[in-house]
Amino acid sequence: MKLIKTPGMLLLAFLLTFSGFAQTSEDYKVADNYTKQEVDITMRDGTKLHTTIYSPKDTSKKYPILMQRTPYSSQPYGEDQFRSKIGPNEFLMKEGNIIVYQDVRGRWMSEGVYDNMRAYIPNKKGKQFDEASDTYDTIDWLVKNVKNNNGKVGTWGISYPGFYAVYSLLDSHPALKAVSPQAGISDFFFDDFHHNGAYLLSYWRATALFGYEKSKPSDTAWYKMPKLDTEDQYQFFLDNGPLSNLDKYYKEDNVFWTQLKEHPNYDEFWKSRGILQYLKDVKPAVMTVGGLFDAEDLYGPFHEYQSIEKSGDNYNTLVYGPWSHGDW
Repeated sequence: MKLIKTPGMLLLAFLLTFSGFAQTSEDYKVADNYTKQEVDITMRDGTKLHTTIYSPKDTSKKYPILMQRTPYSSQPYGEDQFRSKIGPNEFLMKEGNIIVYQDVRGRWMSEGVYDNMRAYIPNKKGKQFDEASDTYDTIDWLVKNVKNNNGKVGTWGISYPGFYAVYSLLDSHPALKAVSPQAGISDFFFDDFHHNGAYLLSYWRATALFGYEKSKPSDTAWYKMPKLDTEDQYQFFLDNGPLSNLDKYYKEDNVFWTQLKEHPNYDEFWKSRGILQYLKDVKPAVMTVGGLFDAEDLYGPFHEYQSIEKSGDNYNTLVYGPWSHGDW
């Protein structure tokens, strides 16, 4: 392996992502090697985001912080409840790093209102916020308050968490040294829900996952997937006919379904949510990962890498192989 000298040397750790968890020793217990802390970190607008911190029990040295922000829950909740595996891979888990998971704004145990692929706000003022400021505020709190951290942070994620990893590059905190977005969404009109502008019927059920808002933190799902009364989704869509007939499954309270209907074309609503146009003057080292057989996010990783390469002088690399979604 070539040692790449980047700020904080965290990129080397990310290059080991591909060791995976397949060979995790059954006798290795996260609870035996880490302490767990759950905190609610206050953002600049006063919203509190639920954050789970796993810190090595060995306090004889300082560690980098590896963070994933996710809309899919930082479960299990409770400081006495531990994940069986933490971090990007077994190596980084056993090596000893401070591993952080955060429920993004409006999801699960975090406060606030969720916005699907929230639009970035350049030149924010006062209490204006977006996912970049939430990431910045979180990192700022972590490096100032988590014991035994060495002041260096890396972010990673696959799929939607990969989108949040990309977002961490915008207005990045000085402590952010390395980022690995993997199968990351870059634009919902070309990834996932639309493929090159064509609405993907197989994603229709996922509208339940992303479309329903909640009014307070919740450790259980507040949404339900629609019942199709058939195991054959192809037959389901044939039987129902035009998409307009599916309104009986999603009402106005499903915000995302309404947005999809009101914005069938690539208008400003979608353009503002795209992240590629903002990937300029990137400072952290980046390793973008994707799969050539990824049916969800093939567009994003290629274009993220390309956008960063065009405008930055940071270390920037792309890893692609014959993998499906997240299966490297």
